[in-house]
Amino acid sequence: MKREVSIQRKTNEVEISGMLNIDGRGESEIDTSINFLNHMLTLFAFFGFFDLKIKAKGDLTHHANEDIAISLGKAFAQCLKSGEGIKRFGFSACPMDKALSKCIIDVSGRPSFSFEWNLASLQDTPNPPALGDYSFEDAWQFLEAFASSAKITIQINAKFDGDTHHLIEAIFKSFGIALDMATQIDERRKGISSTKGIIDL
Repeated sequence: MKREVSIQRKTNEVEISGMLNIDGRGESEIDTSINFLNHMLTLFAFFGFFDLKIKAKGDLTHHANEDIAISLGKAFAQCLKSGEGIKRFGFSACPMDKALSKCIIDVSGRPSFSFEWNLASLQDTPNPPALGDYSFEDAWQFLEAFASSAKITIQINAKFDGDTHHLIEAIFKSFGIALDMATQIDERRKGISSTKGIIDL
């Protein structure tokens, strides 16, 4: 069974098109109009072994970032359908120099996102500084919107080393690796990965 879907979303603020194959080779063509998000989604696809094409244009970074996450989350839910045969749970710990991200995923049918982080340096910094066209808050918003539209649980625990680029990059890498693990087919699993017999994706 080929787990591949097209991505289409158009609002008064954003227009998105593309394709997702969750059993791919990590090949991607990303043009979101947000340079840093292009980089992060390329990493996400590469380390998750997802073939991903996204073309997006929008009026504001905030709108494009959120709508891309919504579109991508829905695409994963469509690929997984009932969730039959998947491993369901995924975990990854990914360092980026002194930054570290741990991501835990449950393809549960229950949308939930939580994030905890601590400072390894810059103890007086309440929030990591922005990276030009992208910020720590944008990454948070992306993951929260993805979890909601994909109907999955995402928990992230990260250590910030003072470099926002390192922090967000470690997060997206660990996110891709954990999601790949959770969505893989386990040949031993005959049916749905829930004792209830259903996952509401």
